[in-house]
Amino acid sequence: MELTWIQKLARTFFTTGQSSHEADGDPDHSISKGYLEGMTDPGNPDPGSRPPAPAVQCLPNELLIDIVQLYAGPVSPIRDLINLILVCQRWRVIVEGTPSFWCLITGNETRTHLRRGLQMSKQLPLNIKYDTEASLIGAETFFEEIGPHIGRWKSLVAVLPILDFPLAELETKPAPVLEKLHIVSNYKHTWRAPVTLFGGAPAAPTLKDVRIKNLPIALQPLGLVETRRLWLEAHPSAKSTEIMRVLRASSNLDGFALSDIQDQNDLTLVEDMIRLPVLKYLG
Repeated sequence: MELTWIQKLARTFFTTGQSSHEADGDPDHSISKGYLEGMTDPGNPDPGSRPPAPAVQCLPNELLIDIVQLYAGPVSPIRDLINLILVCQRWRVIVEGTPSFWCLITGNETRTHLRRGLQMSKQLPLNIKYDTEASLIGAETFFEEIGPHIGRWKSLVAVLPILDFPLAELETKPAPVLEKLHIVSNYKHTWRAPVTLFGGAPAAPTLKDVRIKNLPIALQPLGLVETRRLWLEAHPSAKSTEIMRVLRASSNLDGFALSDIQDQNDLTLVEDMIRLPVLKYLG
């Protein structure tokens, strides 16, 4: 796909493939060194002897914000933002002073960067992505860091290991602003017992999008009254009667998919009619 003009502009300022010490904020990092050397010297009293400000410092704020949003990619956005604050003092002020830039948290960061992102995002809602096969830190460490911030989770997309369920905070505490919950294991596993989320309380009415695969999440306590999309794949403990009860309570569903459920013998609609008036997708 052809790059837009702003993507080309962003790439003229930055290079990719930084080493770990560069991403951690090395002052000799190639992204920042040339610009920092060209910055004006505040100790020089003669304005006529100062070099002109580098063009990178003269960008309008709107264009700078677009560059930040394009450069901070979905893989390791916090590391990318730390690179950007090395360009010059003005960029540092803007990037560090905009908490919304720091709200995407992924497992492809160091623990230090993870903590920096949680701090810089202030109290804004967080979008969290974790894939155990592509992350730099383990699931237990990752969720240990983000767990205390569960009150800010806006979305959680997690591909988990096949060991013990690592989301202890999700089992015991509410997630009042959670809108999207995708928790997946790509491997079938024998679990000791179903896992109850949110301390057994119903899910927040903000929760609209739910996907569960190969994990024994207890469905009925969730309520899911306001949920719009529900995907259940290879659920190891869901009973068809439980699924029917969830569907009867979820009249706002516009998408529902069900696959590889063990107990499908009585998966019928004979008890009561299930009304899903806004359903658009059934898989």
